[in-house]
Amino acid sequence: MISSVFLVALLQASASAGATPVAFAPNSDDWGVGATAAGTLAVSARDITIALDDVTLTANADSPDGRWIVGYSVCLAYQKSVEVWSLGTCSSTIDYRTTLKAGESASPGASTLRIPTQGPASLGGYWLVLRVHAAQKGGRVGYAFADSQKGLFAPPVPAPDAR
Repeated sequence: MISSVFLVALLQASASAGATPVAFAPNSDDWGVGATAAGTLAVSARDITIALDDVTLTANADSPDGRWIVGYSVCLAYQKSVEVWSLGTCSSTIDYRTTLKAGESASPGASTLRIPTQGPASLGGYWLVLRVHAAQKGGRVGYAFADSQKGLFAPPVPAPDAR
């Protein structure tokens, strides 16, 4: 009989096979919330699975009222023009409700998010952004973003011909 600890380790190892490390960092100091995250991603014919092990949300120190976090998601992003980027498809939102005072941080814990795609060939030119959802006065929801590394979905460079 397989012990449950061994089974869990086996499942984790198989889940991470073929996974690519991914890290997110704020793309501006002007956001009301800064976000960092690290984990892995795996691309299949139908979706991208992002397993985040470490997410940290920090309210901007210049935000006297703090920030009311309501959740986060991960989205595909692409360069629309030289100075403008835009969002593509996003994962479902992970609900995470907390209030952060100016300069205060919180870590929601590990999470797994999925973004539907049309396979790896459809991902050229995209990168990932972590989108933090924060409530604003008047009931609207605003967003703050953190970028993954660019070139995340670039095709592998072929090995030089050894002839």
